[in-house]
Amino acid sequence: MSTHLLLVQQILNGSTKNIRMSKDKKLISALDVIKVVSEIENPLPTWNEVLNQHGDELNWESVILDGQPNVPCVNAEGLIILLMVIPGKKADEIRSAFANILGRIEGGDTTVIDEVKANNEYFEQLEKLSNE
Repeated sequence: MSTHLLLVQQILNGSTKNIRMSKDKKLISALDVIKVVSEIENPLPTWNEVLNQHGDELNWESVILDGQPNVPCVNAEGLIILLMVIPGKKADEIRSAFANILGRIEGGDTTVIDEVKANNEYFEQLEKLSNE
């Protein structure tokens, strides 16, 4: 399991079973993220809107996932941008959490460092477990 999927899994409290990734685990389906986070059945209109407004920032490409060609996928940076601009209650919660973290960093809260270290250890343990 890649850090991308672990990040989404942590954000969505483990709800990543419907989010596809590239074989090399470096890209994640933008449509799947929109569908899960925005809780909408047809993510394509939202993707097209995001693409029109933020396409240059997203670091995205079309790949084949599960035999389906031309699936728009984003890398880690693109995933964060996508999460910042898509609609929905879960997306609002994610933005609030990110804003809280950035505010703490800007405010000089050094306990963020300990949390980053703990998260890194958590991700490393999950990575080891998923490789067994």
